[in-house]
Amino acid sequence: AVTYDVQVRVSNSLGWSEPGQATGTTDDAPPSPPRNLQAEPESHNSISLTWDPPAEPNGEITGYSVQYGESESCGEAEFPHEVNTTDGSTSTAVGDLDPYTNYTFRVRGATSAGWGDFSNCSVARTDEYYPTAPAIQTFTDHHDCNCESPNTPRPVQLRVSWRRPAHTHGLLQAYR
Repeated sequence: AVTYDVQVRVSNSLGWSEPGQATGTTDDAPPSPPRNLQAEPESHNSISLTWDPPAEPNGEITGYSVQYGESESCGEAEFPHEVNTTDGSTSTAVGDLDPYTNYTFRVRGATSAGWGDFSNCSVARTDEYYPTAPAIQTFTDHHDCNCESPNTPRPVQLRVSWRRPAHTHGLLQAYR
């Protein structure tokens, strides 16, 4: 909304009148997109977002809507999740995310006239976290049982095989 002071004067053959004056306010309109959206990992399951207000708010910003989803880039992003703010704050944290996963975010503001357009998107990956346990598939002894001489020590050779963890939550470095 913008407030204007208006003066109108009229003239005839004798000259100009005194000005008539009035003040008026335009209605709110949806804002332009927020600017400079930045997404940074806070932990293995949360990402912090900051942005600048719209260049043209077109009224008082009543809140922001942050949409996000898992994706590697802005071009392939879908936004199935949404978080809304109810004030003019230009930051929020999004939690309950999966570890070591890329997320794409976008934000838009609202005035009393409705929602504006979305900002450009920003991509961030949550931090690494502990992997889940590998699944042991086989565990066998590759030597004979040495049953004739049960009190005689025998060499032990175990063979263990496993499957990669279902969720690595980062780059695997070693098995032990």
